Amino acid sequence: MQVQIANSSHIEALLALASRTFIDTYAIYNTPENLQLYLDTNFTPEIMASELSEKGSTYLVGFDEDAMVAFAKIRTIDTILEDSEAAEIQRIYVDKSYHSKGLGSVMMQACVDFAKQQGFKKMGLGVWENNPKAIAFYTKWGFEKIGVHSFVLGSEEQNDFILMKNL
Repeated sequence: MQVQIANSSHIEALLALASRTFIDTYAIYNTPENLQLYLDTNFTPEIMASELSEKGSTYLVGFDEDAMVAFAKIRTIDTILEDSEAAEIQRIYVDKSYHSKGLGSVMMQACVDFAKQQGFKKMGLGVWENNPKAIAFYTKWGFEKIGVHSFVLGSEEQNDFILMKNL
């Protein structure tokens, strides 16, 4: 898999992948209305274009030949981590047809490499408290729980564990 920094030419494919992977991950846990509300307020062409050009926001995208199959969003400003030495992985997803092929690790390594290149000493993220598979993946990568953060998905308040690791 080839990983690169996303640009405006990737908006359409990135939106399709982001929506698909979010639905694949969370549809069974949320109402269709809450899921759609989240998608409508987070994954639009306008929002994606804004995030791609926003200072402190970087998308890394992974390709299998010409198909975008993975992405990660990294925040380096205004993170939930409250630590100026830490970059935040705000999103990291792999298309479900590519699960169990090691691409999550490829994307995680790309995130770590990016953060180090930007001079960060730590990396953190939020992970839904009811996602044991993701929690196990992050723990394997050396992330440790340092707190809890609430967020709203649609009209429902949920909790993320805040995890952090030294780089």
